Amino acid sequence: MGLAPYPWLERPAEVLSKMLGKLPGGVLIYGPRGCGVFELASRFAAAVVCQHPVDGAPCGICEECKLIFSGNHPDLRYVLSETEAALHPEPWNGKFGEIPKGKSLSKQILIEQVRGIGEYLDV
Repeated sequence: MGLAPYPWLERPAEVLSKMLGKLPGGVLIYGPRGCGVFELASRFAAAVVCQHPVDGAPCGICEECKLIFSGNHPDLRYVLSETEAALHPEPWNGKFGEIPKGKSLSKQILIEQVRGIGEYLDV
């Protein structure tokens, strides 16, 4: 399993791989819907905590990798808009789960979500 889920993400994956071992305080990974950045972010997160990384990529079989890829790692939080969260199965869609009929989904990340991350980090 390489870090880049798709060939067009090889360059961003290379940049992220070089960050391993000397991570900044945070990493923002973004891109247009459907281009694979969610998958890239998941693989990068797994590479950061992987117990047996292979060439800067997660092994995919250690306990840390399994927790990341199942969406259950206690140290990982995703911040997604309602629209994006609805596209991803549990556990990634967080509190959005079932959307009331007739409600349009927000395409924005809400300040409450960012504050929630701050509370989680206790900053």
